[in-house]
Amino acid sequence: MYRKIIFALLLMPFWAWSAVPSAVNDTTPEELLRLGLNYLRGNDSLGIYMNKEKGIELIRRAAEQGYVESQFDLGFLNYTIKKDYKQAAYWYRKAAEQGHATAQYGLALCYENGRGVKRDKKQAEYWKKQAAQNGFKLRKER
Repeated sequence: MYRKIIFALLLMPFWAWSAVPSAVNDTTPEELLRLGLNYLRGNDSLGIYMNKEKGIELIRRAAEQGYVESQFDLGFLNYTIKKDYKQAAYWYRKAAEQGHATAQYGLALCYENGRGVKRDKKQAEYWKKQAAQNGFKLRKER
């Protein structure tokens, strides 16, 4: 009997590890975003070590499912961390078209500066106006 218990305890970590990929595959876009953000920052209380690549991948999966917050975050991460402005503009547009005010402003900046898209003042003004109509307010620096 003790042999069976010891054998089960020794195999349990392998069983638990094999369940992780299916658990991640079954999560909602909101949960994928939350988990991705935890990987970006690391979370000691959850035992998650910082892993930017894994965090961005999880956020990308949520964005591909149409989750607007993930689309904005992915645009922001591509703009600031990866410096992939074409991808940033792509994901900002996805979120902007769903009315995400901060994504609309981010897309406006892409057009204004010609990052990831051709510089276009009219598009920049259009997206800034959309952002303002949806409640975006530019914070003033002190």
